[in-house]
Amino acid sequence: MYFEDNLGTLLRRLSGHVYAVLDGAHFDNLPNRLRSTRLKYRPLYVDEIDLPAIDSGPHLVDCTSNFAIEQVRDVTAGAPSVVWWGWHSGGTVGLRSITRHLRRLNLMDVPGNAEAGSAPRYGRIHAPGSDEPVLFQHADPDVICAILPVLAPVQQVCLFGGSHAIVTDPQSGPPQLLRNPNPQALVPTGRLALSKDQYAALSDAYGAALRHRAVIEFGVGLTARQKVKSAEQIRSAIDRAESYGLATQEQVWEFIRFDQRYGAQFEMRPEACGVLAQLTNPELSPAERLFRVEQELQFLAQKG
Repeated sequence: MYFEDNLGTLLRRLSGHVYAVLDGAHFDNLPNRLRSTRLKYRPLYVDEIDLPAIDSGPHLVDCTSNFAIEQVRDVTAGAPSVVWWGWHSGGTVGLRSITRHLRRLNLMDVPGNAEAGSAPRYGRIHAPGSDEPVLFQHADPDVICAILPVLAPVQQVCLFGGSHAIVTDPQSGPPQLLRNPNPQALVPTGRLALSKDQYAALSDAYGAALRHRAVIEFGVGLTARQKVKSAEQIRSAIDRAESYGLATQEQVWEFIRFDQRYGAQFEMRPEACGVLAQLTNPELSPAERLFRVEQELQFLAQKG
């Protein structure tokens, strides 16, 4: 039996076979968690160059029973990291078809001249050109909720694939049941591609959702007065993180933690010129920049 809440109510309305997509980036070791519950799963990233580690990427879970759905919700434990799919079929054939569909959604094409600061936290993986493939975080409920309104009808068909509906539980609002407007339509081949205007609209929508999520997550345990001050600092930290080219939520969240641990606008202090130099070093990846920033901050803290 499903949990008796708003999300459980929406999951009961899903047609077809239920699958869940979990974002491994929110867990220390998602495959181990899934194996411990005996859930049937497949990683959606494959061992290819330019993609992040398989374990930290999205994983597809085959929900063969109501109990399996409850287990998935136990594994996620409230993390904003699961999107539910009502697929047209189950079994070996259904699992194979949804795996193929979701692996195609791992990447989307965006205009190559889009500004780095406007990237909706997918992470650039190729040099700019006429079109640029970026990672599409389809395991993030806020991303799914943000992208659907900007898609044209044929693009919505490409997103839904063979599903009847998608259920999300975003941090930026209540759970949503997103129905496929044309489940019988022929799904186009190729990657999902966004125009410059669509990409900008998606960036704005997801940026607002990301800030809302950060304020909630980092405001746990604070008083009402403290939350107001914290929200201002968090939004400032996100704006600065994006200006330094930090692309993923994990990187932005780490920057927020630095800002809270070492003080607001920590990289702007006169004695922190080395920190700012690392953050703006174009020869380093965002992950390497953050690693060196932490080393610089620890050195400054020890120096007193």
